[in-house]
Amino acid sequence: MFANRALKHLFLCSLTAFSSAKLAWKDTKFLVTFGDSYTTDGFNITAGVNSSDPGFVSSNGPNWVEALGSTYNVAGTKVFNLASGGATIDAALVPPYLPTVLSVVDQVAQFKRFLAPKPAGAQWSSDDTLFAIWIGINDVGNSFGWTNITQPQFYSVLMNRLTTQLDELYDLGARSFLFLTVPPTDRAPLFLQQGPAVVAKLRPFLVNYNAQLTSTVKKFESKHRGIETAIVFDTQPVFNTLLDNANTFGFVNVTGWCEAYENGTPSQTTQTPPCAPVSNYFWLNSLHPLFTVHKLKEPFTIENETLHANFQSVAERQAEWSGYPLTFYYNFQDPCLFYVVSGWEDSEAHRKWIASDTNQQFLHIFGPILTVDGLAHIDIDFNQIPSNTSELLVRKETGGGEGTGFVQESDDGRQPSWRGHGVDVDNTNDFYYLEAYDDFKGPVMSKAGEGTYVLKRVYA
Repeated sequence: MFANRALKHLFLCSLTAFSSAKLAWKDTKFLVTFGDSYTTDGFNITAGVNSSDPGFVSSNGPNWVEALGSTYNVAGTKVFNLASGGATIDAALVPPYLPTVLSVVDQVAQFKRFLAPKPAGAQWSSDDTLFAIWIGINDVGNSFGWTNITQPQFYSVLMNRLTTQLDELYDLGARSFLFLTVPPTDRAPLFLQQGPAVVAKLRPFLVNYNAQLTSTVKKFESKHRGIETAIVFDTQPVFNTLLDNANTFGFVNVTGWCEAYENGTPSQTTQTPPCAPVSNYFWLNSLHPLFTVHKLKEPFTIENETLHANFQSVAERQAEWSGYPLTFYYNFQDPCLFYVVSGWEDSEAHRKWIASDTNQQFLHIFGPILTVDGLAHIDIDFNQIPSNTSELLVRKETGGGEGTGFVQESDDGRQPSWRGHGVDVDNTNDFYYLEAYDDFKGPVMSKAGEGTYVLKRVYA
């Protein structure tokens, strides 16, 4: 039925670093983390909920938790990092390197004692708190050489113990969970230096552990219908992409490390000849990656030239297919969200592109760092959107038919250069209002209501 339409349909696609979830990062007020040296920052909950982060990390710079608590903190999220370097799921099952190391069992006990009562400064609730767990590196690594067990069967024992801790957190009010898989530690110098036979033996153990973790999360989610979010983030593709493309991402060495740096350096740019600067290494020491890896490496930001080039390739090939240029935006309120805006003759034409071999190749390239969060085919003439648009406001209203109208005037009195509206042709209950601005000066409206997104143009 679209063949006779005069309007060209606007395609609005949202790309994000995480899958769609009920608790969005922009709404997360508290983050509680559990794990080992890949996660810990030295925070000591026994010193009080408002005690400082001493920055005792294994990454020689901000690790992933500190990055979420600072660089990517868009909601004033307060972090409680209960992780402990060297941790395993349960010290009674896999002893850590020191008896003072707090296992996940111990970390959950700390949460129950200090945070479950929701004291002043930690008045979290089930609907605004994310519980993140990255554990298993030491469980797999420490038990790797044991000859009195069958590792995959033993991992089932570990998963059962982990489940008891998840059940405990659920009973205490946790409803949103993020799990991270064990990265490819078979590619860490600790195991590479032991030879190819050791690496070949370890690799399937990692695969099995991660498969059991994913299955455990699914069972946990099925068991507790009140769970809002249970995401498993696979770290393996991210690590492997960086390791496989070392030159592209600026790593001078991905199989070893510089001994002068292995215990940390005075700064993130320290250089001790003959070694390259510390930030150019993947591994700080035999097992721990540097801070550049923890923040998914700087090149994965929208300003990175390699990422820009890849999106330009997408734009060129899709434009050849569709006859419409692609424009790119990021969400000013939630920088993790990246938008592709373009035109199509109709939604069927777009679906043919999605299924094409060319598009699938691009999805493979971007797979380790981006997931498609959603898309909408809006009945708006894409050609009417000014080519010099630098800001795009998008308001979505659900309920069928036209809604309450466009957003109000911008904070600084600017008027939009264009306004348009249309229905989602795939879901007629959704109606969209769009406003274009041609000179970016920050968010045009600080009081954007629910359902309104402020998008900033990139790659113009």
